[in-house]
Amino acid sequence: GAMQPSPRREGSSQQITTQSWICLTTIKYVTKVNWFFNGQLLKSGKEFKCSKDHDTYILVINKIVKERHQGEYVCEAENEAGRTTTSSRLTVVSRVPPVFRQKITPLEINIGGHAKFECEIEDAPSVTFKWYKSGIEIRQGEKYRILSRHTSSSLELLNPVKADSGEYTCKASNQHGTDSCTASLIVTEMYPPVFVSKPDPMTLYVGKQAVFQCTLTGSSPMEVVWHKDNIAISSEGNYVMKCEKNKYSLHIKSLELTDQGVFLCKASNSVGTATFTTELKVINKPSFVKIIEPASAAINDPLRLECQVDEDTGVTVTWTRDGKKVHQSMECKLSFEDKVAVLEIPKSKLKDSGKYVCTAANEAGSSSCEAVVTVQEPPTFVKKMEPKITWKQGIAARLQCSIKGSPELHIHWFWNERELSDGEKYKISFKNGVATLEIMNLMVTDSGSYTCEVSNNAGSESCNTLIAVKEPPSIRKELRTLEAVKGTAAQLECEITGTAPFEISWLKNKKAITSDQKYKIISQESLSRLEIQTFESADVGDYQCVITNDVGKVTTKALAKLKG
Repeated sequence: GAMQPSPRREGSSQQITTQSWICLTTIKYVTKVNWFFNGQLLKSGKEFKCSKDHDTYILVINKIVKERHQGEYVCEAENEAGRTTTSSRLTVVSRVPPVFRQKITPLEINIGGHAKFECEIEDAPSVTFKWYKSGIEIRQGEKYRILSRHTSSSLELLNPVKADSGEYTCKASNQHGTDSCTASLIVTEMYPPVFVSKPDPMTLYVGKQAVFQCTLTGSSPMEVVWHKDNIAISSEGNYVMKCEKNKYSLHIKSLELTDQGVFLCKASNSVGTATFTTELKVINKPSFVKIIEPASAAINDPLRLECQVDEDTGVTVTWTRDGKKVHQSMECKLSFEDKVAVLEIPKSKLKDSGKYVCTAANEAGSSSCEAVVTVQEPPTFVKKMEPKITWKQGIAARLQCSIKGSPELHIHWFWNERELSDGEKYKISFKNGVATLEIMNLMVTDSGSYTCEVSNNAGSESCNTLIAVKEPPSIRKELRTLEAVKGTAAQLECEITGTAPFEISWLKNKKAITSDQKYKIISQESLSRLEIQTFESADVGDYQCVITNDVGKVTTKALAKLKG
């Protein structure tokens, strides 16, 4: 029987650098042999030559090209009994010295910074990398970490210090040659910025200057920028930025309300950044949101002036009356609380009248408001009318009273509570503090209660009198001469008019007569009678009746004689 082909393997993998390659395999009892490359059947030609020498089968490749020939080659043998394969891997490597494709680059770092050199070479066989500092080889250790691969290498310095500055070299070598690259490392002693002093929050007045000043430490070059409410400030107009050594400042020449806000200063160098923020409050001059109102008060009444401002920071309030400063006293209380300024006079006097000015001021400026205050004296009677007056009908009647009080004084006259007006019957006047009422054509019917009422803004006062107008007595019927018969009764009689009550007296020869057994005096309303019981010669004489009331007196006379 036939035997299965038995192969002899010539190694499963080969790495070559020659320009041509031969693959040998020895197999016995074979009827047919096929060569495959990466699964493709190879045909003998210019590129691949397949030949046979006894039991040895040969594949020859001329002019190897890595891209085209690197891979797996399989020889497949066959006979009646079966089939067998043998395979071999071909790796193609150029026979070249190392060449740097990417060289190490110079580094400048801060102490403790990240220092790592990296380089890369073109493809080359069996390359070893070595690192040097100033010509002395560096070994991997606590200070250095070296990582090398097939075509690259890196050197990392752990926690670099100033002494690590210098020239660093990487050498790449194989059996075909050497290449090297060199770069410098500068380790600088850079310090990040730190604010040693920074400004406190500020409250300043409109129109004043603000200066934010801070002191910095840290390595140069340093960049310092200022922001207001997150917007960068440029040195122009109202803002000026200054720097002297390590002192940085921002000056605002003349403050406005819009300069209020949060200011930030940011300092940075290559190794760090520092910031601080501070606040600026800008205080405006006070303005009045409520002004003092003109006021009037009666003497002894309380008086209060009040106004309100919109700003009270650093504000002082002053009051003047007719240009003279008003001071705090028991007679005048001044206060300023919760933006409200108050001037209070518990008991006002005439001298408190005048033009009041309230001024509120702080370092940003001042505002004023003003009002006129009138203190009035209520009217009083210096001289009142008599409480009761009796007048004779027909006289020129005049009522007068003296008044004092602040103008403007208003005077009203009333008769039995009915107001009188100036005209034909009444003449009303007020001059030099004297109020006068004249009553023309005075009649009994003008009797009654008369009132003078005077008023001004501060109050009112009145005085009154009771007037009785009377008609004087007059004789309607005179006494007549009496002729009497001796021993008979006789009488004398007169009739009178006028305002009662009357006082009536009879006289005989100018001597008063009283009622007794001899005489009887009878008075009824408008009559008066003297009755003589028995007329004797002694009763002869001059008789007179005298009639009196509050406003007059009248006499009537008659002769009494014996008849016959």
